[in-house]
Amino acid sequence: MSENKFETAVGMCVIALTRYIMEKCGLNQEDAYKKLVGMELYKLLNDQETNMYLEPNAYLCEVCEKELSESVDAMYEFINR
Repeated sequence: MSENKFETAVGMCVIALTRYIMEKCGLNQEDAYKKLVGMELYKLLNDQETNMYLEPNAYLCEVCEKELSESVDAMYEFINR
């Protein structure tokens, strides 16, 4: 995938996840984005080899929920099931 298409796909995921975190945590857009950037999920999204950026937003929100409410380990267990 070209770098431009990859960045666009990741950007769309980031928008969806930022909105999810805003609603889930009651944060404003900037704080929700900062929270996302500090998450392991954000690292996975930006790694082309994981293909996480190709997953549907609903699935990404479930993954995000696991990391937010449980732990990074729970998130990885969810992904690997």
